[in-house]
Order: sequence, then C-alpha cells, then structure tokens
Amino acid sequence: MDEANAETLLLTVLRNDMQAILDRYVSAQRQQVVAACENWWDKYRVTLADLERERESATTTLRGFVQELGYAR
Repeated sequence: MDEANAETLLLTVLRNDMQAILDRYVSAQRQQVVAACENWWDKYRVTLADLERERESATTTLRGFVQELGYAR
C-alpha cells in the first residue's frame, strides 16, 4: 500500500468513527427533544375551553355552598 492509499484509508476510518460518534450524539439529542415534547403534551393538552368549563362548574358549586351557609343570596 502506498502513502496515498494509506492516507485515504486512514481518513476513511477516521471519518467513519467521527460519523458514528456524531450519530450517537444526534440520536441522544433527538431523544431529549422527543421527551420534552411529550412532557409538554402531557402538561398542556387541556384546552382553554376545557379549563373555562371546569372553572364555571367550580364557580357554580362554590356559589351553591356559600348560599347554603347563608353568606350570599
């Protein structure tokens, strides 16, 4: 093997090693992004309309309790 072929072989091996390392880092980062998106989905999947309905229901219930106790008419 001459020097040019040895250089090409060495550069190919180094490139493949660097590509494998880079692929592992990208994969790990991608998994973190997916986990963050899943976390946000779990946290924020309730719509504003759902929250407003729940609030109105709680307000009605509380108003009933307050009236039963005689604090409001």
